[in-house]
Formats: sequence, C-alpha cells, structure tokens
Amino acid sequence: MTERNAFGNVAADLFEQFVEASRQMRQFLEGEAASLGLTPPQAHALHLFSHPRPMRSAAETMRCDASYITHIADDLESLGLAERTPDPNDGRVKRVTLTAKGRMLHDRLEKSLYETNPLVVNLELAEQEALVAMLQKLSSSPASD
Repeated sequence: MTERNAFGNVAADLFEQFVEASRQMRQFLEGEAASLGLTPPQAHALHLFSHPRPMRSAAETMRCDASYITHIADDLESLGLAERTPDPNDGRVKRVTLTAKGRMLHDRLEKSLYETNPLVVNLELAEQEALVAMLQKLSSSPASD
C-alpha cells in the first residue's frame, strides 16, 4: 500500500505526483535543450516547427503572444535552424520551416526525449500506453480548457 501524504487522500497524492513528475520532466527538458545550446522555448519551437506552420499557429499552441514567437523565430533563424517562408496559400502569412541543420538538431532532441527520458524509459510499453490513455482522458475533460 502507498504511504499517504499529510492530507491522507488519493486526490492529494495524485496532485503531488503530477507536480513531482512535471518538475522532473521540466528539469530533463531544460537539460536536454541546454546540451544542444537551446533555451526551453527554442526547443519547444523547434518541435512545433518540425512541420512548417504559420507563426500565429505556434503562438496559439504555446499560448503566448505572437510577438514572442517572432522573437523565438528570430533566434532560430540567427542560429541557422529555421527560416521564414511565405505560405503557399496566403503570401501575407509567414511560415517557419526548419533548415537541414534545424532538422538534424530536432531529430537529436526528439531521440533524446523519447529514448533517454527517465520518466518514460522506466515504464514498460503497456504502462506507457496506459498512462497515455489516462492522460488523454484527463486532458479532454472540460476542466482542462
């Protein structure tokens, strides 16, 4: 049986485990990003731009102001990792696409995140699948909006 926290209930235990797992995940992501010379927001944007997309779409996904994405796109461009191109369907819209160097760095980051992340590799495949199903159920609840 699991040792209960100070509140003595499962909901509190669940909350504490989410907080701890989130802390560990953030720490791991920050370390992996830093090892590639990126900040966490740059690494997140590198992931988002792995498929060409408008900057506004990335801002909505990251839940930030479009000007912040412009700043991150500027950083990625200055590092030679991304470039802005006109959207083929609407020339007024700029899409960000990864350069060959950006794609290579993206692939290294993804490999690290999925293959060496201690929060993932310590689970059996069936446990990973069950956790994904539970998290999908949680994230689709009305309270998550």
